Amino acid sequence: MSDHTPQTFTSESVYALQETIHGLCERGEGVHIPSVMNIYAGMVSECLLEFSDPHEEAAFFLKRLKHALLLCFERSQVSTVSFFHDPLMLDNDVDVGRTLSRIYLSDDILLAQTTVKHIEALVCQFVQNVHGNDHNAMIETVGYFSHVLEYAILSEVIAHDFCNVVIEELISRKAWSLSDTISGLAALSGHYLQKHQNSDKDTALDIEALMILMAQEAARHGVSAGNSLLTGMVANDCPLRPQSNKVSLLLPLSATLCCDFNIACPEIASALFAKAAGRMIAVASTGDAPEIEPVVSRPLAFSAMSSAYLYTTHA
Repeated sequence: MSDHTPQTFTSESVYALQETIHGLCERGEGVHIPSVMNIYAGMVSECLLEFSDPHEEAAFFLKRLKHALLLCFERSQVSTVSFFHDPLMLDNDVDVGRTLSRIYLSDDILLAQTTVKHIEALVCQFVQNVHGNDHNAMIETVGYFSHVLEYAILSEVIAHDFCNVVIEELISRKAWSLSDTISGLAALSGHYLQKHQNSDKDTALDIEALMILMAQEAARHGVSAGNSLLTGMVANDCPLRPQSNKVSLLLPLSATLCCDFNIACPEIASALFAKAAGRMIAVASTGDAPEIEPVVSRPLAFSAMSSAYLYTTHA
């Protein structure tokens, strides 16, 4: 958490926050409901990361929200497909929400609780305003929000936890270098995307979007993006090296993590591991004397992701 004086909540500041979010989500004649919910989910997730068990707190938040809106449904009744239909928009919206939350937060659990309380009221008001008495529409929107909130929390927890696991298991015990780790994580992400596409299920991600997710995460943590997020992407005619050895070492670790957090969709796993790869690029390529310059680490990651994606065979 950055060292700053957090803004306090007043009726004026709450109204200004609401107007800011709605202004960011204007599309034609009205606000884009998914984007509003994405931003609110990003705000809530940033607050809940202050708690010892963010997932438990998220469940409490959703229970209170459903109670306030007089809704009774299980999240499993709402499809996960709709929430992940535009992963890049989702990622950007959630990050906007995280940034907005930091205005009100410091290292104080009470501030996090207060912020969550105000966001809860705003979400409730928004859902009521846009849907009126349409009970089914409310269920769809709150169900969508619940999936986004889970993803927003997972994207932080997985990136942090999996990088730590890889550092402990492969850097400390297997003598991997940082470049091995970057290429391995990027390759793992590409592997999971191809695994999903091989299943013949609908897919929202392609390999370029996956690269952008990784590059955006690295940029958020201080890695210069150059002229473009995809600066350093390998050309189509460049030879690619299969990353099967690295992927084979990472797969058992990633499978354990996916099991622990109930991540059943390989496409969502690919996005989460792409963000972990972006974090590892930042570990290696930021600071006054980076171990690996961004002009090296980014192309390394892009190449490994492309290679694993192209060389992953049908199961």
